[in-house]
Amino acid sequence: MTSEQLTSHRSNPPRVLVVRAAHQSERLSRRLTAVGFEPVVVPVIAMQQPDDGGAALRAALRNESSFDWVVFTSSNAVASLERIPAGAHLAAVGPGTAQAITDRGRQVDLIAEISTADGLVASFASIDPGRALLPLAAGARTALSDGLRALGFAVTSVQAYRTVPRVPGPDELAASRECAAVLFTSSSSVLSWRAVASIADTPKVVVSIGPQTSATARSVGLTVAVEAHPHTLDGLVEATRTVLMP
Repeated sequence: MTSEQLTSHRSNPPRVLVVRAAHQSERLSRRLTAVGFEPVVVPVIAMQQPDDGGAALRAALRNESSFDWVVFTSSNAVASLERIPAGAHLAAVGPGTAQAITDRGRQVDLIAEISTADGLVASFASIDPGRALLPLAAGARTALSDGLRALGFAVTSVQAYRTVPRVPGPDELAASRECAAVLFTSSSSVLSWRAVASIADTPKVVVSIGPQTSATARSVGLTVAVEAHPHTLDGLVEATRTVLMP
């Protein structure tokens, strides 16, 4: 990009739609701003207690010494635990989740090389099987638990939180229609967006963080323009930059 183009982008930056939950949007927004975008934050997800009020998770944590591993698939899963079992090894699906663990003052023992459930399973392939606790979102796919069991792990999957759609106001939807792209960071963000917004409300350029999110987007009638590689927030920002600032 020439200095003249960069100056133009900074004076009139492309607007991009961020639909993550409000408590998760700041980090992505900072990254977008740093490379010349104007993030428009319209949360369409809210986090709530699991259906059982957290009873299953509390019961699992009472027996925390019985787990060799706690495996986290999102920063929300990290936040859902009042405490992280002291003696267990900790695994994260990607750098963002790992950061959430270190922010809690704990060391991460394993980060998936590919930030997907299948990638996390593959990272466990060379590790001796043990007992694993998986705090998951309600309705989470079983690929991770099935894959770990296939490797010989004794898996306890518990519902740690659930995501529900948040309905944007008319002004928020109007702002979304002015954006050049929408960034989806999870399947739940896609489904929540389509539960509260029409195709007409959706920016024409759809940027996805990874293959599962892309598949979900296509299943609800959206065309994915570009997918992040790697499947991280930095990868998502770079993919957005590539498609909007070639």
